[in-house]
Amino acid sequence: MEMNNNQNLYLLNAQQQYYNPYSFETQGEQTQELNFFNYQGQFQSSNIRSEFIQNMYTFLAIEFLFNLGMMALGFYTGMGSWLVRLNCLQDFEEGFEFYSCLTPSWLFYVSLFVSIILQMMLYFGGNFARKDPLNYVVLLLQLIFFGFTFATICIFMVLSLQELVVWITWGLIFIIILIFKILGVLNKKEISLLQGAIIIVGASIPLILILIFLRYRLIWEKCLSGFIIVIYGIYLMFETRFIMSNKRLNLQLDQYLFGSLLLNGLMFQPLVRIFEMIFFAFGRNN
Repeated sequence: MEMNNNQNLYLLNAQQQYYNPYSFETQGEQTQELNFFNYQGQFQSSNIRSEFIQNMYTFLAIEFLFNLGMMALGFYTGMGSWLVRLNCLQDFEEGFEFYSCLTPSWLFYVSLFVSIILQMMLYFGGNFARKDPLNYVVLLLQLIFFGFTFATICIFMVLSLQELVVWITWGLIFIIILIFKILGVLNKKEISLLQGAIIIVGASIPLILILIFLRYRLIWEKCLSGFIIVIYGIYLMFETRFIMSNKRLNLQLDQYLFGSLLLNGLMFQPLVRIFEMIFFAFGRNN
């Protein structure tokens, strides 16, 4: 009997290291603290973290493939005229030479605004944005409007870079996402930052060098493409880990779709971080 009592006291002391009942002063605070306690416990397991990331990257690969499809529609169909306007200027002194100028259309600005709002809603909306049927509305709108935004950005990238270079840039990022997914399935564990960096550099640098040797002209295009791939890939890894450990998001085990949507709109995440720091600063002052 004495041994059982000692064992119970030991288990009680161990639980108190993670649970402090005095911190639950109100019902709202209690719910928040309990959710975070459960959230931290769920993702402490490496197997659970690995499975969550695999599911998240599965949806991310599908969403990114949709973005590439929107980019192709912007390049090769009339959809590009929805997103950009072509203004032609005549120079009579030079013998009727034409100069073309592409400017964003109203659809691009609407898509950009809606994409940013949806990114903010996914990050700051909490469970409100995850309830039926709003979650399906957010998913559909994010895919469509971010697809328009992504296609427009790629069209303007072609003005500075060659079309092939733009395809290689985003296509290689898509391949890196697939590699992360496949290695996660094979290894049954989360890919480390070092492993991810090796994959990104190992996939991008050799291809860029091959392109430089095949066509030596305009080396800066290939270097810029490699820079975009490396920065995007590394930031993707950091955002993945931040999503897994963020108390504000408090994602549950079956909410990997929302994590994938945040990663799909990765180019807007720096803006989200700025707003988060502003909210945090004002919250501390108040």
